[in-house]
Amino acid sequence: MKHIRILFFSFFVLTNFFYALNGFAQAKSDTQFSAGVAGGLNLTDISFSGLGSGLSTSPLLRINLGIWGKYELMENISAHVGFLYSGQGASIDIGTSSGKVTAAVLQIPVYGAYKFYDENNIKISGLLGAYAGFQLTSNIDVAGYNSNNVRAGLDLGPSLGVEVEMVENVSFMLTYNYGLLKALDFDGIQGASRFFQLTAVYYFFKM
Repeated sequence: MKHIRILFFSFFVLTNFFYALNGFAQAKSDTQFSAGVAGGLNLTDISFSGLGSGLSTSPLLRINLGIWGKYELMENISAHVGFLYSGQGASIDIGTSSGKVTAAVLQIPVYGAYKFYDENNIKISGLLGAYAGFQLTSNIDVAGYNSNNVRAGLDLGPSLGVEVEMVENVSFMLTYNYGLLKALDFDGIQGASRFFQLTAVYYFFKM
C-alpha cells in the first residue's frame, strides 16, 4: 500500500508540473510540448559510509524505462521531466563473500536544457537539474545477509549531462546523478546511489 501511495503521489506531482508548464507555454506562440517513451541503461554504484577495509563495490548495469516530457520554453532553452523505473545497486565484496545489492527506484528527473549546437541536423544541449528517487524494493544477494534487513528510503541529488538529437523525434541523454542521501541501509551499513544514466527518448506526441 505504501508503494501505491508513492506512485500516485509522484504521478500527481508530475501531472501538475506538466499542467503548470502548459499554462506558461500557452502564453508563448513558439513554445512546444513533446511527450514520449524513454528507455536505456544505468551504470550504477553505491557509496557506502562507515566501512572498514573488508567491503568494496563495483558498478552494476541496470535498466531504466518510463515516459518523458519536454517543453521548448525559448529558442535554445527547454525543460525536461521524466517518470522512470530505474534499476540501481552495486556489486559488493564483504570479506570472503561477494554478491550484489539492488533496488527498484521510481525516479523523477527534472532538467533544464540549453542548446549550444545546431548544425547539420545535429543538436546538442547541456543538461543541469536534479532527481528524486522513491525506492520501491531492495534486495541483497550476499551470503550471511538477509534482504529483510535492507531498508530503502528517499533519494535526492543533482544531475549533470548532455542531450544529443540526430534523428527527428529521437534524443539521447547521458547524465551523471549524485545521490546526496543515504537511501540504502542494511545491517547498519548506509549507502548513497551514484550512477551514469543513458536514456533514449522517442517523442510521439506534440502540441
